Amino acid sequence: MSQPINFTILLIFHLLFVSSIYNDLVNNKTESFLRSLKFNLRYFGKPPWDTDIPVPELVGFISKHDHGTALDLGCGTGTNMTAFLQAGWKVDGVDIALLAVIQARIKVQAYGKSARVYFGNVSDLEFLTDEYDLIYDIGCYHAINPQEKASYRENIKRLLHRNGSYLLYAFYQSATMEYGINEEEIATFSRFMRNINQLESVDDRGRSAVFLEFRNDGVV
Repeated sequence: MSQPINFTILLIFHLLFVSSIYNDLVNNKTESFLRSLKFNLRYFGKPPWDTDIPVPELVGFISKHDHGTALDLGCGTGTNMTAFLQAGWKVDGVDIALLAVIQARIKVQAYGKSARVYFGNVSDLEFLTDEYDLIYDIGCYHAINPQEKASYRENIKRLLHRNGSYLLYAFYQSATMEYGINEEEIATFSRFMRNINQLESVDDRGRSAVFLEFRNDGVV
């Protein structure tokens, strides 16, 4: 169960979030600010995607691979990060919701330097310089706009280690999912990584989704 957020944490959130608002507005990133605001507000409650249960596909990946370094894009409160940390991985996480970042830092603090959680936009990762054996994204890519998606893909190219894996869960583009993912974007990923697994599904709200596993092995 996630820990309650006390007054001190809320004060820190307020100060840092105000700073983030100022930065986004000064740099004409209104859409980024609005999305950040939307997700931060959701974390004042319990977002439906924050189940406190690691995603089964990630648990399965952990069971089949030796530990290494991983990057969680859209890490939320750090639930999936803890699954990797418990298996001996070193994991970095990034999320646009500062409340989630604060909760994730509390959740992973016992793992010391093996875990780092950053407040930021997944399409703007210049502050990251290390390559990762695994990059995974469970429900973040489908919420960003086309321009951000292009930057996001460049980050995957730059940060994914040779022979590394990239895992993505995303809803397909639809009337209710403005951006989502589409077949053209899957093909774009496939131009620089090998698509080794593609699992289609429909969630309990009738939304079509896909789980993708890519490998950066030079075979495309």
